[in-house]
Amino acid sequence: MILRRVAKSTHKGDNKLFHKLSNTAFLFTLLLFATQVAAKVITPSAALDIAKRYVHVDKQVQRNVKMRDVKAPPTSPYYIYNDAQGKGFVIVSGNDAMGEVLGYSHNGTLDTTSLNPEARFLLQNYRQVYEELQQASAAKTRAFAPRT
Repeated sequence: MILRRVAKSTHKGDNKLFHKLSNTAFLFTLLLFATQVAAKVITPSAALDIAKRYVHVDKQVQRNVKMRDVKAPPTSPYYIYNDAQGKGFVIVSGNDAMGEVLGYSHNGTLDTTSLNPEARFLLQNYRQVYEELQQASAAKTRAFAPRT
């Protein structure tokens, strides 16, 4: 009898948790689509300005960003800036629909050549979301010729 009550209460709790998660997922999806209307790509120089709010960016990196901004169009899903003194890092989004900052730390650095599997997975998912946003944006701006 006691076991059945515990099982039932656990089941009800799971059901409530499921509804909370599904409501949260729905709201997140709705928010994602709503922000796509006004979403725009974050340029390397804009990403640098955002990063400067979180870390001290090395002067050489700043010069490289300015050169890169002039030479090529922005196509990065995210920008990683390490603090010049090794006191943290920031991951800046490549599309403002994802938010400005995807992650940061006040200590250590982020080396993409030696990431742990969890961090690599996270960055891959950021890339995937960025690509989906780009595809959605391209589909909205596609022009159609009128049929005659």
